[in-house]
Amino acid sequence: MVDEKLVEQPKPTIDFDTTTKPEGTLNAKVQQKQKFLADEKAKQKREALLKSLPTLEKDAEQLLKEEIVVIMEQQFLNKLREIYEKSKERGKEHLEETDKTELICSIAEDPYFEEKMNKVVRCSSDGVEETLDTLLNRIMKQYKGEEITFNTFIGFFCRRGRLRDGETAVIKTGNESELLNVDGLSLMSIKTDESAATKEYRLKR
Repeated sequence: MVDEKLVEQPKPTIDFDTTTKPEGTLNAKVQQKQKFLADEKAKQKREALLKSLPTLEKDAEQLLKEEIVVIMEQQFLNKLREIYEKSKERGKEHLEETDKTELICSIAEDPYFEEKMNKVVRCSSDGVEETLDTLLNRIMKQYKGEEITFNTFIGFFCRRGRLRDGETAVIKTGNESELLNVDGLSLMSIKTDESAATKEYRLKR
């Protein structure tokens, strides 16, 4: 009797790759496919950017226009212009500029504006409101020149808060009811939470 253990067994069929590859390596076809997909994705991004450039430029232009918009009652604007002209020195009425300090003081002392010092006259693009009193103080601090033009002065009422060199303010005027919802903003509301003592102190200051 032949011992089965001594009978030679057939060799098993090896149908898999026994070559050991470093961990994380990919074959050439996979690498080629991944490169193709990456190139396609980059190409799509470039095409999308090129298509959107005109739109982006248009949006940027519109944003700049909105930033220099001044929303103001017609009567309010007329009074500012009137005081601006009166604040010019005698003999210099023909000049486009006037003394900044004289202008601010004249506005603060004018009876028409005294009761409006705590009134919201500006709303920024971010929705931050600014009263006339705060705005006039900001002009005194931020504008370093002694003389100021009316366009530069009125530019402090725009959404950005100040014009850049060469810009001209875009003024939207009307009566108070017409301006309540201009571009979704309510600029002409009067704040009445100021006490009489606080108002008296502020006006004396």
